[in-house]
Amino acid sequence: MNTTTSQENRRHDLDALRAFAMLLGIVLHGALSMAPIPWLVEDDVRSHGMGMLNHFIHVFRMPLFFLLSGYFSMLLWQRRGLGGLLRQRALRIFLPLFVAIFTVLPLLAISVPVAWGLSEDAKAPGGGPSSLHWAVGHGDVEECERLLESGSDPNLGDDRGSTPLHWAIFFGREQAALTLVDAGADLKRKNVDGRTPLDELMEPWTPEVRSICEFLSSLLQLEVDLDEVPAARARIATSIGLEAPMLVSSEELNKEETKSAFELGHLWFLWYLTLLTSLLAPLFALLARASHRLSQAAASPLTMLALIPATAFLLKSMSNSTGYPLFGPNTSIVLKPDLLILTFYGLFFGFGALLRLVDPDTRRITRRWPVWILIALVAFPMALHATFEPQDGETSMGAWAALLQAVACWGLVIGLLGAFQRVLSKESRFARLVSDSSYWIYLMHLPLVIILQGLVSHWQASAVLKLLTTCSITFVALFATYLVFVRPTPIGWMLNGRQPRRKKVD
Repeated sequence: MNTTTSQENRRHDLDALRAFAMLLGIVLHGALSMAPIPWLVEDDVRSHGMGMLNHFIHVFRMPLFFLLSGYFSMLLWQRRGLGGLLRQRALRIFLPLFVAIFTVLPLLAISVPVAWGLSEDAKAPGGGPSSLHWAVGHGDVEECERLLESGSDPNLGDDRGSTPLHWAIFFGREQAALTLVDAGADLKRKNVDGRTPLDELMEPWTPEVRSICEFLSSLLQLEVDLDEVPAARARIATSIGLEAPMLVSSEELNKEETKSAFELGHLWFLWYLTLLTSLLAPLFALLARASHRLSQAAASPLTMLALIPATAFLLKSMSNSTGYPLFGPNTSIVLKPDLLILTFYGLFFGFGALLRLVDPDTRRITRRWPVWILIALVAFPMALHATFEPQDGETSMGAWAALLQAVACWGLVIGLLGAFQRVLSKESRFARLVSDSSYWIYLMHLPLVIILQGLVSHWQASAVLKLLTTCSITFVALFATYLVFVRPTPIGWMLNGRQPRRKKVD
């Protein structure tokens, strides 16, 4: 018969769940180009369904991943001790992060202009930016005034339906924007993405929006002072009689972050996982000594009654710090750790470690997993409504919205733990291959996803078909490269360890 001693007591369901969380990143990023959310590539199709899909995945995916990381970290500590755990995490997490900084991130930087080039090559013939657009883009107020006096239409859209006022606000051209408003430019004119100049004006100045502005200004060869754009937008709002507290507060909030020229992109979670392992793993011995006292309470309903409000408090605190509503946890792609984000994911990491100690087979906490999933599915749409329909003029997220988000998050985390245990607890060679490949696929997927988004951006097809095309090609291509070029090489050993040999025993 065949036997593999290294497979003894292996949690195949948790391996598969961890891979599921990783691979959902392809879907999440693939949907962004068609969601009403700022992203590096904008598709002709704009779908609120894609926005809902993005929010649904985001609310639980990374919390689930960090919980599983805490579980497996405690497992490693039990088997290898603190030194063995730290050595393994340095090899599997920090070293891939270090290598990816010099390989994956340059590919990511290249992929965006490539995607824009493909998008431009693929778009249907039509009108491009007018002379007024270009005058606004360059901040040439005198030329704007001359063109308007000679009869240029201030509401004429470019090939994406964006008017000169869209451009003026997006690039922070204050005087040009006010000139256009005086000339009758429509603040509520929608482009093909359904966005108005007012939408651009009130968009919080997040690092993601800054990155998009930087890429677009570079692509169009416009000289834009990115540090001045949020202040210019705030002054435009004030000049036309609007209050813009979100713009000002977002500028102050991101002041330190936007000064950093180095960003980790989608690799940020490896940095936070490195930090959490370094900070919390030395406390595992104390946690283990107290585990007998915690064993009865850890997986009880009372524990969840404590974890859900704690999660809600952290979600609301993150929203308060940004000055605008968030759905799901915030992220930070720079090296300087954000204490709120670190604490949020530390809560899930720590609970995962505790779960390994007091409920190693996770059967107690997941015994009612269908109920948890049902609760989450009910809470999710309620959370969407409460978050994006704030009451009493609130700009940040309300307590009720934060609580509903926390319920949706924990419901999906616990529900999926139970569902995967029910369905995928037995070993499957294909599931194991997918699980092993998921790390490589996630590290490498984003440049390919962005290029494919540019390629399909002008297809006359549904959002679902475009998403399936992007995700399928990405998965198949990277899965094939893993099997052929990665798995049997030192790169595969770094990511997943050497593959055990199966021995026949009579």
